[in-house]
Amino acid sequence: TTARIVSEDIFFGEDLAAKLRELSKEAQIIADGSINLDQLEESAREQLKQDAKQYTDEEIKTVTEQINSELAEKAGLEYV
Repeated sequence: TTARIVSEDIFFGEDLAAKLRELSKEAQIIADGSINLDQLEESAREQLKQDAKQYTDEEIKTVTEQINSELAEKAGLEYV
């Protein structure tokens, strides 16, 4: 059996594929994993830190009980 390997060279031709690879390296926009925290503005990093809240077990338990109570009420049941 044989398999045809599809690459950028086959899709775009060798010259254009080489240019696209170079542009990808230069711009760091097209390349996989090209954006990292160091490239973000300080304000964006601070916002990410504020939005990333760590929940305690007690907070999770409280919200779980609240949701279960609301679901039971909507179903016409009593939450115990």
